[in-house]
Amino acid sequence: MKRARPCGFTLVEVLVALVLLALAGGIAYSGLGAVVDARTRLGEEARKWRAVSDAFSVLEQALRGARQGAGDPTALEIVRGVPAERIGYRWRAGRLEQLSSADPRPVALLAGVSAMELRFLDRGTRQWLAQWRAPALPAAIELTLRLDSGETLHRMFALP
Repeated sequence: MKRARPCGFTLVEVLVALVLLALAGGIAYSGLGAVVDARTRLGEEARKWRAVSDAFSVLEQALRGARQGAGDPTALEIVRGVPAERIGYRWRAGRLEQLSSADPRPVALLAGVSAMELRFLDRGTRQWLAQWRAPALPAAIELTLRLDSGETLHRMFALP
């Protein structure tokens, strides 16, 4: 008489399969966690650079219509439009702020700024100056921002 071969798996085989499945699930879960963390960090970086871009766009638009100006290394004031509107930009308490004669309350253009420096290109001498007090506009303005995250940004604005 022949004995029938047993069908199925032994208890040891089932336990080994469960351990392997648990290991694969743990690896997949940690990989998914890393992907979610990376996506969160990328979203934060994208928001930061979007805010920087928006701040530079506001400055560029204001300077495009400027008729007069004055400034020093940490503040800039321009006059634009008809009727004349005075607009100021300054670095204060870790923020790049905009002030307007229409609304004297400061508006934060960019947070997370650890330092700001302005330089002004004289039209006549083509020399960079730390301060500008002439009624005419300089040929260009160089803005340097140092962010809390460590980046240093340089932007030049050519003036009309």
